[in-house]
Amino acid sequence: MTANLDGAYSQGLAVNDQQFSPRLDQTWRQKYNRAVQRYPLVAHGYDAVELLSSLNLSLTAPMLKATAKLLLPGRGLRRWWQGWHLRPALRYLVTIEHILKPKDGQIEAKKTEAVDVGRYLPSLLRLLGQMASQDPTYPVAAESFACGYALGQLGQTEDAIASYDQVLKYKPDEHAAWFSRGNALGQLGRTEEAIASYDRALHFKPDDYPAWYNRSIALGRLGRTEEAIASYDRTLQFSPDSHAAWFNRGNALGELRRTEEAIASYDRALHFKPDKHAAWFNRGVALGELGRTEEAIASFDQALQIKPDKHEAWFSRGNALGRLGRTEEAIASYDRALHFKPDDYPAWFNRGVALGELGRTEEAIASFDQALQIKPDKHEAWFSRGNALGRLGRTEEAIASYDRALHFKPDDYPAWFNRGVALKQLGRIDEAIASYDWALQFKPDSHEAWYNRGITLGELGRTDEAIASYDRALQFKPDDPAAWNNRGITLGELGRIKDAIASFDRALQIKPDDPAAWYNKARCHGLEGNVELAIDNLQHALQLAPNKCYEMVATDTNFDSIRSDPRFQALLNGSDRFPLRKS
Repeated sequence: MTANLDGAYSQGLAVNDQQFSPRLDQTWRQKYNRAVQRYPLVAHGYDAVELLSSLNLSLTAPMLKATAKLLLPGRGLRRWWQGWHLRPALRYLVTIEHILKPKDGQIEAKKTEAVDVGRYLPSLLRLLGQMASQDPTYPVAAESFACGYALGQLGQTEDAIASYDQVLKYKPDEHAAWFSRGNALGQLGRTEEAIASYDRALHFKPDDYPAWYNRSIALGRLGRTEEAIASYDRTLQFSPDSHAAWFNRGNALGELRRTEEAIASYDRALHFKPDKHAAWFNRGVALGELGRTEEAIASFDQALQIKPDKHEAWFSRGNALGRLGRTEEAIASYDRALHFKPDDYPAWFNRGVALGELGRTEEAIASFDQALQIKPDKHEAWFSRGNALGRLGRTEEAIASYDRALHFKPDDYPAWFNRGVALKQLGRIDEAIASYDWALQFKPDSHEAWYNRGITLGELGRTDEAIASYDRALQFKPDDPAAWNNRGITLGELGRIKDAIASFDRALQIKPDDPAAWYNKARCHGLEGNVELAIDNLQHALQLAPNKCYEMVATDTNFDSIRSDPRFQALLNGSDRFPLRKS
């Protein structure tokens, strides 16, 4: 250094960083080269100092010697030989180069590569233990803690835990070591042990809010949500402005469906950190669960103002808009979600549903196709796609789509039911009945499946089975006028006229303005030859649906036995001599 200064002054140069530093670096390199020429093993001494300095460990002669020996290559006799020759090299470094108090740039002047800290840290940790056994005053706890921190940063978590264990061996009340040990255990998924470690930290430092906070997170991971909330409360007792604690507390309350409290907790988080988009988002979700949909949308809007590319907020906003019937806006929101996350299956699916609600069926199918391209095993998308295809009259394709839904969810009642409807539309009656049977296997109380099954059986002439099916439908929905009406028709086909009339009466009790039930009841009385009752019921039907009923009665053979009766002829000819009777 003096030589550099003298040279600068003799040349009349100003001494500054730009001129002085390169010359100083050159001096250190020269010194390093001379030392290595004299003692080749000096390089290991430099490496040892670099390693210890990088970890902020004590630079003492014994520690330097032990660390340098640790870095020696080879084994056996060669290693012993190098250890013997290392001693004068280190003595030179300590006494001549003053390496235990290195100057700026001195260590950096070495030509060897940087020491791989992670490689030697576990061995260095054992070395610290040996140093402590030789010198009771050696600061082994502090230095083991430094090693543990470095190991953790390098991802060597098991070794980091061993470091903290060594700290606690010499200083059992070191709360920072218990805390860091808990963090390391948590990283390994050893959550119960992590909590126990945090508990020890809190035993020695009850107001350690980071320990309370991390303990809360660990409890939450184990599903011990009530305990987690209590732990967050303790965190907030010592750090009331911790937005992270308020936020996670809200999440935990939400898991317990304590939604109002969750919202209040999110509000506190936002009081301390108004730009916390995750809190605005989760608050919106919670408001939606309470049916406060307008407020939920406003909360999602706040999240998106802070983080416009938050696709999940666009998605949830779309759902909320859909619940309000604002379907066009919902679709626009799903489009924004997909702009930022094109492979978002739920957004494609819900977009398809919304498009279907607007009657944009082709677009809905395209949206379902996109959803299925991302997740081909999603039965609900295959099912909804089948429904959309059915609405377009593409019945074969609809059935194929239902089949895919059932491949992935064989117990999907709606898919079996809708498949049965589609098969019947194609005239594949036996297959339709089989599909209804499968639907009923998974939902035996489905009145609509029993009803449709009855209609389909009737078309095959299996009338007794059809009646039994209607009876099952009515067992589960006794107020279904259509089932009573169709049951009556089938009973009439079997010649059970009285039972048929009783069935029509039940239909009319439920729906007095049903022209079909009045007409079918009139037909039964026509078969009995009872002109007055036939005309009486027919007049009700004609009043409710005149065009259709006049057209049917003109050719209906059930009225043949009374067709020649003047009163019946007068009714057919539109005579008003027989006014509608009061029933």
